[in-house]
Amino acid sequence: MAKPLAQILRSARQTKGMTQEQLAAQLYVTRQTISSWEKGRTQPDLETLRKICTALDLSSEELLLGNAHSDDQCSALIRASTFCFWAMTILCLALGILSAILHSPTCGFYNGFLFLCQVTIYPILSYMVRHHDYSLLAGYDANAAYDFPSLHHMVALLHAALASTGLLMSIFGIILFFIPFCVPWLVLVYVINLCGSFLIIQTKYGEQIYLPNSRDQILARMLRWSTLLGILMLLTGAIWGVTLCILSDPQTLNIGPFLLSLFGQQACGGLLLFSQQRTARRAVDKGQETCTFTRTSRMSLVLYILLFLWMTLSLL
Repeated sequence: MAKPLAQILRSARQTKGMTQEQLAAQLYVTRQTISSWEKGRTQPDLETLRKICTALDLSSEELLLGNAHSDDQCSALIRASTFCFWAMTILCLALGILSAILHSPTCGFYNGFLFLCQVTIYPILSYMVRHHDYSLLAGYDANAAYDFPSLHHMVALLHAALASTGLLMSIFGIILFFIPFCVPWLVLVYVINLCGSFLIIQTKYGEQIYLPNSRDQILARMLRWSTLLGILMLLTGAIWGVTLCILSDPQTLNIGPFLLSLFGQQACGGLLLFSQQRTARRAVDKGQETCTFTRTSRMSLVLYILLFLWMTLSLL
């Protein structure tokens, strides 16, 4: 699937290290015209396309079609994701019918939870990967210097990870249908598997999705470990909270301290991410290549650990 001309043009210009004003001067057009092309509002005529190829050192095939090899890989991932999603849908339907016939509300809950998660996220990723529109991606910045082939490949991998995880867990649901006490653990395994897959892909492509030596890539490099720590804080608190709920007696569950500590942990993780991003942006603006772990981040980490222990002690 070919990428839109707007993305190819913008990526090629940024790779060349040219501003919109510089490209406009070479093509004898206004900067607003270049901006309109890169936003997909208008398209250059054939003669201007030839001038663009000359200015950006591109062939006509590269300008109009982008990276064909990368697109072939992504197309294979899309086909695999589609197969996994529809296979999961069929298995969830079978599991739902089986749960209704045998009056198994626990398995019915698991089936509904799995299917709801999949049909909520899958169409969003599917739209992004098929239409090359990443505006729905968390943290996407329309002004960032993205390497769009790498960004597209990352989204395609997220798409495939979601679909394959859903299929795997629906198979486990069928296999363990007659062991109801395993169902809560299946929910936990699904959440850990899905979040872990997304985290690994995001960590791998955190820097690659930006153009080499761009401001955004330097920023991503600075934030690599602090971002990983912040996300782990968010995920670990939620996953451990679910685990404790499964292990605890519902009649003795003190919901007040539990929710307070859980929301507090999420707030600490979010505060750490915000604080480090703000510090890293200031460091990049000053020409620095590293940033310190701020006092706010250290306090957030300490408070997170205390809340984590409080939640554990309140339920055990």
